[in-house]
Amino acid sequence: MTEGPAGEEPSATDPEVLRRLERAERRVARLETFVDGLVTTTARTVAALGSVALVLGLVVPFAYVEIEDRLLVVRVLSAPFQVMQTEGTDGDGFAYLMAIGFAGLSAVLVGCLVLFLRVWLRDGTSRVVRVGSVFAWLAAVGTMVTLIFWAGYQASDNDETGGPGVVPLVVGVELVFVTLLPAFRQLWIREDSER
Repeated sequence: MTEGPAGEEPSATDPEVLRRLERAERRVARLETFVDGLVTTTARTVAALGSVALVLGLVVPFAYVEIEDRLLVVRVLSAPFQVMQTEGTDGDGFAYLMAIGFAGLSAVLVGCLVLFLRVWLRDGTSRVVRVGSVFAWLAAVGTMVTLIFWAGYQASDNDETGGPGVVPLVVGVELVFVTLLPAFRQLWIREDSER
């Protein structure tokens, strides 16, 4: 700072000091707005990409299976119904287990979509993080099981083959985990939430 007329420090009521202080406050306010915009954009980008990936993982086929001379396109979302339709009510226990597993995975992925909505809105709490963590781990286990089926279809000597649906599924589940990282959580958890 420059000194006053007689070598004194300028006073807090000096008009020049007050103008500089007001300019600095406006710059800080603009910077806060800019940073908040970047944070919102980052959180929303991850939420949007993760949502699109999970929806694609639900509806894009992860396997193509030929049953009785017809091609069955297997998707995570429709797999429970397809298993029950092809195996019938007199199917073995494994068919029922598969149907329940894929139905559960579909429900868990819908829960992950709700988590992405909370990230988009930047409306998180510690409870949302805890519930989201449970969904993330369940989705990871379900995705690993789906990958095992996919690998089995890929290695099959029959007319069965794996489909591209596992790629967005894996990406979507990875982005769920990204949103739950402590550094990323700071972008979308409300400051007034319970810790």
